Amino acid sequence: MKGEDFLAVAKAMMQLRTEAGFRSAISRAYYALFNSASHLLRELDVTIAQSPSGHGDVKNFLFNCGIDQAVDFA
Repeated sequence: MKGEDFLAVAKAMMQLRTEAGFRSAISRAYYALFNSASHLLRELDVTIAQSPSGHGDVKNFLFNCGIDQAVDFA
């Protein structure tokens, strides 16, 4: 699924102005970022697992890539 699709859902959840809506928005926004980052890294030939461990792969790559902004993003 594309990150943009999750982001659209996150924005819709924010409009509910409820705790459940805010929590759902945060979750969907996380997946928007994760999917966008993993897609970009795969295009750069970084190995990202197609399983739950892919989340750790993205985080570990960003933490260890030597780019300050990427570490902040991770």
